[in-house]
Amino acid sequence: EMREIMKIRKKYKTKFDNVYYKENGSGFRYRFKVKRKEYSGICLNCKTEEEAYQYTQTIKNEIYDRERGIIVCKDREYTLGKAAKAYLKYMSEKSTYKDAKRHIETFLEHFGEDKLVMSLDHEQAREYRKHIRNSQIVTIGGNIIRKEKDNKTINNYIASVKSMLNLCYKNNKISRNPLEKLEDLPIKGSRKRVLFDDEQQRLFQVIKEKGFKDLGDTIITRLCTAMRQGEVFNLAWENINLENRIMKIYRQKTKNWTTLYILDPL
Repeated sequence: EMREIMKIRKKYKTKFDNVYYKENGSGFRYRFKVKRKEYSGICLNCKTEEEAYQYTQTIKNEIYDRERGIIVCKDREYTLGKAAKAYLKYMSEKSTYKDAKRHIETFLEHFGEDKLVMSLDHEQAREYRKHIRNSQIVTIGGNIIRKEKDNKTINNYIASVKSMLNLCYKNNKISRNPLEKLEDLPIKGSRKRVLFDDEQQRLFQVIKEKGFKDLGDTIITRLCTAMRQGEVFNLAWENINLENRIMKIYRQKTKNWTTLYILDPL
């Protein structure tokens, strides 16, 4: 089955450079660069590779024309409902889909699906922040209490909205992101995720008592190297030099190789 999938991917990838196909139901997608700026998205309503290629060429030509000032994006026609639908489809494969969906649904409940994207401004966004802050309701001891959200949570809500608007801009649906320069709320007294020596000893003791040897090795490695979980699991012996006490790891975030020293706990 995997061989057949790879054959299909190779076929679509070699025929058209800017179009590729995903087997998980998202269908055809496009990806290309214009003046070193990358554009990517879903080829909407395209069932064949030829249709996807034509759709991609249309998007690319519109971007070229917009760069030359020949055409203006259809700002007056694009609504938040259309933007949200395209964005949630784009995010459907990502691990942050559930959070993004909750943030966008809250945004639509406040503004409505028929509101035009380009009618948004910073003042409306600040009012929306106030709405988010007081929107959480909890029940304590049979009493209904309105609990305020902190600045970090509010910034996450706005970040999803900005990401949605950036996708609209990349797909040439709007001429600019109206909330691009909206400042984040300050976060004071943010908690540092650091374990002190006594906390580390208690953690190791619990792991030893419970018999979680593999888990203990993973935690020690992450504490001594600041590696991510995927980076630890992808470690291979050919990248470890015990004689010189160094190891090379591939950083998933920066997409490059890093050399680390092997400390005594390891």
